Amino acid sequence: MKIQVNGVEITPNMAKILNKWYPSKHIDDAYPYLYSKWLSKIQDYLTRNLVDMGDNDENLPVVKECLNMTIVMKDDFDILIPIKDQQEGGVA
Repeated sequence: MKIQVNGVEITPNMAKILNKWYPSKHIDDAYPYLYSKWLSKIQDYLTRNLVDMGDNDENLPVVKECLNMTIVMKDDFDILIPIKDQQEGGVA
């Protein structure tokens, strides 16, 4: 059985993940919150390495690409984090 919410199809497998991600009403138990914390730590580490790299470092494009992907994922996960007293998910 598939459900659509605002044109987005929610499959049974997606529903299982959402149930896993939000086991209770406590924000600390939500997987997107945990993932966002991990991604923040990774983003911080990559940014610090980027600052320490020389402009001619051959790894620079890879570090920039990883940093960009991390920022995009973290921002998307932040949107999924439920905020108390807020009708929709998202970070204020």
